[in-house]
Amino acid sequence: LVDLDLDLNPIYKSILKDHREEFNLQFKLLKQDNRSIADQVFFDYFKALLTCLPANPEKNAEKLVLALFSALIDLASQDSSLKLNRTRNALEIWFMLIPKVPDLFTKYNVDLLSSLANIVIYLTNQESVRTAEFISTMSRVSPICRDLISLQNLGSVVAWISGLSNGRKLALSNLGQLSDEVCKLLFTESEFNALELSNLWQKNPWRDYSKKVSKNSERSIGEFIGFGGQFLKTPAVESSGEDFIASDGMKHWKLSADCFGYVWQRSNVEPKLSGGTDKTVEGFDEILSYAESSNTIAFTIRNSLRVYLRPRSS
Repeated sequence: LVDLDLDLNPIYKSILKDHREEFNLQFKLLKQDNRSIADQVFFDYFKALLTCLPANPEKNAEKLVLALFSALIDLASQDSSLKLNRTRNALEIWFMLIPKVPDLFTKYNVDLLSSLANIVIYLTNQESVRTAEFISTMSRVSPICRDLISLQNLGSVVAWISGLSNGRKLALSNLGQLSDEVCKLLFTESEFNALELSNLWQKNPWRDYSKKVSKNSERSIGEFIGFGGQFLKTPAVESSGEDFIASDGMKHWKLSADCFGYVWQRSNVEPKLSGGTDKTVEGFDEILSYAESSNTIAFTIRNSLRVYLRPRSS
């Protein structure tokens, strides 16, 4: 099934020829479980991935070609159409990064392909995360990463600033490990280095220190469940470490939020809902529930389906 009529280095063509039977067998086994897979679509993607490879193959070129085919098989086994957003995003980050960091793909082919696909699929499944921003930023900054660890550290930081607020703790730990070169390219407007940014955001995750002029953010989030939201009636909140549990008494959610975004996660923890609170918040009347973390206050008000979040520090 592999069409060898491609404008590739003869070494790649030789690899394809040597493994043709192996590729066909893998695809045949895939088709047995996923009859709806379109042969042409699958191999068009494989050919497109091959054209992203370094023009001059290195010693691990064979491993990389085999890894690409296996990775595409894995994607197709999860999405036979290869058309779901999560699949398209996984393919896009491969297309974007393989030409940018070919040495890393040659050296860490299987690990790098799978880790990139996994993080992009996870981000795509988080409704409020800006996956396109993640892919674009990774494409812009990754060329100066020298090894797999630095690329993975970068990935966790970029995922966080693209809206994955529940990944903030890991991101801030990894941010402090980034080189100044990577940090300056990632945060082009910031006057701080990587370690300074990590320390600042640990103290106050509601201020965007990546900007020349930074200011505190506030959020109000939550919608009617009938419109794809979280709540049927006014929710109540309580603290859960640095995050919050929000519940309308029927469904419970863990809420993570900061200046870059927010994430709702279903929770099995049932909060101890109260009938009210004596807490007051400037600009609001009739506070229904109120909770605090070390850097954030969260509250809800009567006759609203939203959770309001404000920084505790200035």
